[in-house]
Amino acid sequence: GQDVLQLKQKDRPLKIKELEAPSETTHRKYMIFSDLHRDAPEDCRDPAFFDVSHFTKNKDIYYSALKYCQSQGYTVIENGDCEELWYPPGMTDGDPLPRARSILEQHKDVYKRLSEMHQAGRYFRLRGNHDDYWVNGGDTGPLRECFPDPDFTIWDAVVIPEVKTM
Repeated sequence: GQDVLQLKQKDRPLKIKELEAPSETTHRKYMIFSDLHRDAPEDCRDPAFFDVSHFTKNKDIYYSALKYCQSQGYTVIENGDCEELWYPPGMTDGDPLPRARSILEQHKDVYKRLSEMHQAGRYFRLRGNHDDYWVNGGDTGPLRECFPDPDFTIWDAVVIPEVKTM
């Protein structure tokens, strides 16, 4: 019963973006991806035993989907867990920044395309628990290098009018 645009977290108002309703006349279409968990090169340890390089194994498919979205006028929404910043190789705790840099470098072609789409107003990104480092006081410098537009925001949620929420 609450107005979703007025929701607050305990310590701050949520960053909620209201997008345009999908429309045939304005050609507003959305493609939503979730839980990509872009990985670092060191995540490919031993594919027969233990391996978390799921994104790398499917990167070509995702990249093709992004090219399709870009050419067909879709707006892309990445619905959280964009980077895999929880899994520390070697199972040790530590600063996720070196890992984040490694992920951004490993997939710079993907980030370049996403940045192009963002500059065209056709890419929105939501936070997930595996990449919330970026919104919880982590060093966003490397991510900002990928998305140099000063309006780049990691949203807590998006609202698309006329689309049923879950």
